[in-house]
Amino acid sequence: MQVGDLARAVGVSDRQLQRHFHDEVGMPPKRWLRVLRFQEVLRRLRGQSEDVTWTDIAATCGYYDQSHFVHDFRSFTGQAPSEWSIEESSLTAVFVRGNVGS
Repeated sequence: MQVGDLARAVGVSDRQLQRHFHDEVGMPPKRWLRVLRFQEVLRRLRGQSEDVTWTDIAATCGYYDQSHFVHDFRSFTGQAPSEWSIEESSLTAVFVRGNVGS
């Protein structure tokens, strides 16, 4: 989904959506959509067999190309996908499992 799609869905202009969204959520809608997409990457990493490639995950999660995926991955984790893993004891693992507050 893109910001323009979201604005049309709620019946406001792109700029109105950006302004209201930032006021209410604390970040621009484009960043929020990036976070949601990256959360999906993390969910797909959990329990995947080793034969699933980063390219498969990137394509499934809607990344236009590998370079955009790697850029977002580094932006959120500070590491390249091939260097990174979820430690079971990390806060990331809690969010990936989806059982926050349970």
